[in-house]
Amino acid sequence: QKQKSVWVFMQADAEYRGKDFTASLTVGNPDFLNNSGIYVAHYLQRMSPRLDLGAELLYHNNAGQEVALLTLAGRCTGDNWVAAATAGQAGWHASYWHKGNENVQAGVEYEYNTRARDSSVSLGYQIDVPKANVCFKGMVDTNWTVAAVLEKRLLPLPFSFMLSGMVNHVKNQARFGFGLTIG
Repeated sequence: QKQKSVWVFMQADAEYRGKDFTASLTVGNPDFLNNSGIYVAHYLQRMSPRLDLGAELLYHNNAGQEVALLTLAGRCTGDNWVAAATAGQAGWHASYWHKGNENVQAGVEYEYNTRARDSSVSLGYQIDVPKANVCFKGMVDTNWTVAAVLEKRLLPLPFSFMLSGMVNHVKNQARFGFGLTIG
């Protein structure tokens, strides 16, 4: 990303998918002359047809301040559900997604940040109405945020019209929008 002839942000990603593993490397704002940047390495190994285990190593060096964080991850997959968890020095995260049927799915997520000593729980859902070409997504969390998106595919045209809204009653904030997606 460039702004006024100056590089503001640069990122490069590489991923390799093997038969039973995935490895990736992400580099953000690398400056080898000043020894700064963000480097993230991921590795996820399939242990069984339903269980994956892995790790993430994040290294950040900026103006001589170095931070290295190791996070462990696991994912268990069922026929119509997925449960995942990560744990590391920055906190932990757990999620569960369940597909009720071909038109209804829901998920719940718990996140704890050790630095901020803050936790939150989010509940989200998606309902598809195929005969009407409509998809409705919604979420609510413990920070008193309620959000929803209504997406209507405008067939036979390659467009989708979207309406969105987000309200946080505690912060007295509200955002509403609309969009048109081509594709």
